[in-house]
Amino acid sequence: MIREVGAGERSISFSLLKTDRNAHVFDALTHKQKVEVGGNKYVIDTITKTGDSVIRKSITAQHEIVDRMRSEFYKESHTQTLSIQRCMEICFLSTGMSYEIRGSFDNKEFENFGQNNQWELFKQCLSRFDAEYDVKGIHVIIAPVGSLGVNQVQTQFRHDHNTVTIEEHIDASELATYGEAYANWNDEKEKYDLHVTYISPNAKNYVDENGKIKYYNKVIYDDRFEHADALKQKLISEMKDVPDYSITITLAELRKNGALLHPFNLFDYVWIIYEPFNMLIQARITAQTRYPFAVGRSPEVEIGNFRRDISKQMAQANKASKKIESVAGQTTRALSTAVKADNNARQAIELVNGADGQFQLHIQNTQLHVQPGEREYWNNKADKGESGQDAAWALNEARKYTDQRVGEVMSIVDALIQKVDDIDRRLKALEGNQGTV
Repeated sequence: MIREVGAGERSISFSLLKTDRNAHVFDALTHKQKVEVGGNKYVIDTITKTGDSVIRKSITAQHEIVDRMRSEFYKESHTQTLSIQRCMEICFLSTGMSYEIRGSFDNKEFENFGQNNQWELFKQCLSRFDAEYDVKGIHVIIAPVGSLGVNQVQTQFRHDHNTVTIEEHIDASELATYGEAYANWNDEKEKYDLHVTYISPNAKNYVDENGKIKYYNKVIYDDRFEHADALKQKLISEMKDVPDYSITITLAELRKNGALLHPFNLFDYVWIIYEPFNMLIQARITAQTRYPFAVGRSPEVEIGNFRRDISKQMAQANKASKKIESVAGQTTRALSTAVKADNNARQAIELVNGADGQFQLHIQNTQLHVQPGEREYWNNKADKGESGQDAAWALNEARKYTDQRVGEVMSIVDALIQKVDDIDRRLKALEGNQGTV
């Protein structure tokens, strides 16, 4: 099976049984070996082996573009306006692949672009610039979505003619027409310094029973951003202001003298005529699944409007990325709070230690106080949102053994711990809100 998706996967899948005749080839098909089909090389990632007296291997391999780019890591980080040319230089650096950019793209604001493998950066750029790609061998073409393969062929997919089944799918479960984004939490002001909003021009298409616009909300929090323009671009890229729409067609592959009567390729525009759905449209092939070595096995094509999340695989990757970014933002704030608490505590100790150092000798008494290993264990909990609770517990234990001379510092540290607890509660509330969204 050959699977091709517009801006997503290029993969092959196949199975084989081990025999005396193919044993050497069977054993040679291992992880990261390459298989060449139709001028493209695919790198084996997944192998499932089953059987008893007869052994069967089921293999899935991704196009080598994935392996080449995933094995390269870009160490730098950029927070600035970048052109697509500069982004592609980064994505293809040291991969041994060539590329060309067709069409025009506006420059985009990036925050912390980099410090990742170059395949992930490439997918990020496709999403940010609203681009798609095609690959032949080790040459990649990048262009605006909708501009590759603009052939308007006369091929028809027609009911009772060359279609076996047709399935229309509309998914509005993640629809968002109004968005808000927050970034850069300010401890002093106790609010976010950055707050942007966006209303989609498609919002007017959705009204309630009284004819008023009904907004579908999307809220994101990301403390990595420091500029409003970049934050707004991030918000828009994560909003789905139109439903996902696709048509999946299983074809009866009609041939005459060995030639396909209705030829088509990925990205071509074809006619779909399906009277039971009252459907007569000219639409673009965004994905196809072919079985070139299975006689009689019907190919499948998909036609849709996946303007941002072009494939299900990329949609899942984007969802995972959002979760990671959310956790990263919360961890950054927690660590920042812990560092501030540590600095303030050190200053307080210096205030009460005095010239004779008696207080320092007192806190170094391991019979009474925390061992270094225990301290490291508590410090490591800062990124889990437990810093305030552990600090409060440690402070209560310290009170049992600290004499009257530390009375003044207690009031300072108490206020500090209360502030840490307040921040911790806000973080937990933020996590709950994000789960709701």
